[in-house]
Amino acid sequence: ERERVGEHKLKLPMLYDDPESWLRCRIIDVISCTEFDLLSAFLIVANIVVMAFESYKPALWQMDLGTISNSFFTLVFGWEALFKLYVFGGARYFASGWNKFDFFIVMISYVGLLIDNLGNAVQFNPTVLRV
Repeated sequence: ERERVGEHKLKLPMLYDDPESWLRCRIIDVISCTEFDLLSAFLIVANIVVMAFESYKPALWQMDLGTISNSFFTLVFGWEALFKLYVFGGARYFASGWNKFDFFIVMISYVGLLIDNLGNAVQFNPTVLRV
């Protein structure tokens, strides 16, 4: 049954089955705990701090740090998104606005890594993605 929210919007109740497999239940236990949230927050802040090291004329160590950390953080946040998609399923995962946002950022990060690693093999100007 639909519930009226505000004057114009209708909101359907969120009915989903909880996972039954041992692996999915275990992953939910891990990604739902406070420690996981704190680790995620720490990694987000660490990513921001590393991005702050970028400069107009970077030293070699800055370029290396940027390359390695970008790959690391993209991989970590990508795994987080995959785990959540696996345990919640697409409908439940994408019902959250934060998950939609996270997924979008992770996918853009992977596209950026792909473009960076292809180098000059493909004639593509990555600034087109910024539009």
